[in-house]
Amino acid sequence: MNRTPESRKRQRTPFFSLLATVLLVLIASLHTEAKERKSAVEVQMRVKPRICILSSDSERCEEFLHIHWKAGLHRSICLFEQAAEEPIQCWHNSSEGSAKLAVETNESMFFELRESNNTLSLLATAEFKVVHDNKKYRRSRRNPWSFF
Repeated sequence: MNRTPESRKRQRTPFFSLLATVLLVLIASLHTEAKERKSAVEVQMRVKPRICILSSDSERCEEFLHIHWKAGLHRSICLFEQAAEEPIQCWHNSSEGSAKLAVETNESMFFELRESNNTLSLLATAEFKVVHDNKKYRRSRRNPWSFF
């Protein structure tokens, strides 16, 4: 029973296609698991409103900010203003939380979420941006005599 190289090749082909299929399924499941693990660790935070435009006659923005965060896992998290050492508010063993703040400022503010047991570990950041509207220095887009 001499086998030709072609017959041996035909016998190996199903084995290699099965092996390739198993490897593809394994790689896809590992990728999905890594993606799920990353989303479970990730913390998202948003600030509303995100921006305040100061007119030329206003000196400060007076706003009520609503800060909301959401995590994939239950955690103990504290909300800080960027430069502050004391937290604004903390949540223990929660997967989401929100805070309402009354602010009066003429500069942009940055907020951070940190682990409550390790205030150096930064989880998420968000910005409340203050923009100064200096209209007197901007050129108008149309001529004052234009009807359109």
